Amino acid sequence: MQLITVVLYDFFSKLLIYQYLADKSASFAAKAMGVAPFLVRDYEAAARLYSVRKILDNITLIREYDARSKGFRQTALADGELLRELLSRLMA
Repeated sequence: MQLITVVLYDFFSKLLIYQYLADKSASFAAKAMGVAPFLVRDYEAAARLYSVRKILDNITLIREYDARSKGFRQTALADGELLRELLSRLMA
């Protein structure tokens, strides 16, 4: 669960950076986000699907579920249940 939350957090953080870029050319965006230029197309496609508000909401959810997976304010849910719940809330 912790590995998945790290990957999701990284993705949405970079997507947020992309959304705020004035120059969204592949080379500039890749340098700003710290990714290879060929990956910018994936972030560009994701940026069309997620508004800045939704990205911020998703980052908040990821942080909440990461804390819950580590035992903070958590009832007895298994990591698999937490992951399913997180993914369903991210897609809503």
